[in-house]
Amino acid sequence: TDFIIYRLGEIYLNLAEAAFELGGANRVEEARIAVNEIRKRAGMPEHNAIDMEKIRHERRIELAFEGKRWWDLVRFDKAFDLVPSLREHKGEDYMMLFPIPLSTISVEPKVTQNPGWDK
Repeated sequence: TDFIIYRLGEIYLNLAEAAFELGGANRVEEARIAVNEIRKRAGMPEHNAIDMEKIRHERRIELAFEGKRWWDLVRFDKAFDLVPSLREHKGEDYMMLFPIPLSTISVEPKVTQNPGWDK
């Protein structure tokens, strides 16, 4: 029952992120157009210029209630900076992986606990 669902808005944002990271004037313009497609649909003014922070902000707004934020924070390496309960744990990178339940480890002999969680 673990279905991965993508909406058109997320596809535009993935395109914007990839195009921006590839760089070059044409790619950055492609990223700006992709983000502005989403903003236009929402009745928001268009961006004249685009950067990665604007793309991340659009992801946060567009996908606010869809369970994507944590994974974006991990992917952008921002979790320890932006999640208050993690700030004091900066550098404890093992926290980016969930612990494997003991019930799984006990029935699967080849499965070992993720590093850091075996304390």
